[in-house]
Amino acid sequence: MDKAWKRWERVCSSILSEVFKRPLRRNPLSGRNSGHNTSSDIIRGDGLETPLFFECKKRQKGFTGLDKFVEAVVRDAKEEGKLGSLLLKTSKYGLFICRLKDLPFIFKEE
Repeated sequence: MDKAWKRWERVCSSILSEVFKRPLRRNPLSGRNSGHNTSSDIIRGDGLETPLFFECKKRQKGFTGLDKFVEAVVRDAKEEGKLGSLLLKTSKYGLFICRLKDLPFIFKEE
């Protein structure tokens, strides 16, 4: 039986492949001690390096506070016929957050 987090990594790699228009796949041996040249959860299908490092996290209970923020943004954006995204400022970082399934539409060529 496949683990839920492995399925999530496959979903992520599939959507990101569509966005970046190149084959990406789940890295079966990710982690700091993997023996690969990267511990990224998603790597290019052709084995070449990508400039992005992907860390996929799946939480059974979700990120409750963040989920509520995103749901509100998505709902408000939908009323205007748009895709919702959240720009979040933490004490150290500025973050861009959107639903993964919306990424192909955000990066869609006009």
